[in-house]
Amino acid sequence: MEKIDVIINSCARPDVLEVSINTFMTYVKSGHKFRYVVLEDKVDDGARQREGCDWIKEHRNLFDEVVFSEKKMGPGFFFAPAVSLCKSKYFFHLEDDNEFIKDINIDPLLDILESNDNIIEIMMSRGPINPVNRPRKMVVDDVKLTESNLFSVATGVFNTSLVRKLIDTIGWDKQLHEAGLLTPVSKELGYRKFVLGHGYQHYVHVGEKNGYRKGGYKNV
Repeated sequence: MEKIDVIINSCARPDVLEVSINTFMTYVKSGHKFRYVVLEDKVDDGARQREGCDWIKEHRNLFDEVVFSEKKMGPGFFFAPAVSLCKSKYFFHLEDDNEFIKDINIDPLLDILESNDNIIEIMMSRGPINPVNRPRKMVVDDVKLTESNLFSVATGVFNTSLVRKLIDTIGWDKQLHEAGLLTPVSKELGYRKFVLGHGYQHYVHVGEKNGYRKGGYKNV
């Protein structure tokens, strides 16, 4: 049985982080063992930072590895450091503000990544795909998938070596914009990007629903 890293990026939002982790553990299934790694970003508000750190320390038993960033990363800068913590051939990236609502067995998705060496990611669905990303419904190895032009750093399973090659090409110190950098470079490298299913939703993006934009939190 191979371990699959679950890489969680967090930014001192313990109430949504708790929902994200608990619902992931409830709904996301695999015959593989998960290795949970959390990367906690540095934020400007000291009280909020302490609240986030305290929650992680109080729930240390949930994680196999905990990393507190020494500098503020923020949108676009968290992804490369998160990927650098990965030790498994494939990984699941979990955002800190997800609420899963549907059972998902990721093993067929890992099999697809194993047998298709140009597929870099299979994302979970949080709703309709923006038409600008030209979604195309298809079936791959008996699994319903929707191909998309967008390389997303949201929630899903990734081929670690392909992601590392993608970041190698761009630069590990760069701000990794999805549309501006990751998507066009992934196209140049010939990588294919998919979303699981043909339209049904797997999770709610709680941060978006609560108005937490770009790592924002409550009134901060």
